[in-house]
Amino acid sequence: MRAAEIAVREPPGADEIDVEALSGLFRRIVEDTAFVFPELKLFQWEGPMHQDLVSVTKAYTFYRSDHGYTPQIQSVAAAFLINLTPFESFVALGNMLNRPLPLAFMSNDAMAV
Repeated sequence: MRAAEIAVREPPGADEIDVEALSGLFRRIVEDTAFVFPELKLFQWEGPMHQDLVSVTKAYTFYRSDHGYTPQIQSVAAAFLINLTPFESFVALGNMLNRPLPLAFMSNDAMAV
């Protein structure tokens, strides 16, 4: 995934991408997994699906960088991950949130509806 490449190394054309801001964003994504369905213990740091949730969230955040990251995306991604593979979860997340109404809820944009 391209999001993982940015977290590891500085990509070509880094003058256009603020690598420090992205690494801070990716760090926040990892920290926010602690609040996703904590009672299930699937997505916490030691949980079996932690890395899948982080990967799907990073990929979607990078894919829709125009809307930025909101912690609510992780809850939706986690619900998909319980039933689907990480790739299928990313596709489902993209298909679901690329509609005006769900995207308005996720971005807290009351004027988008």
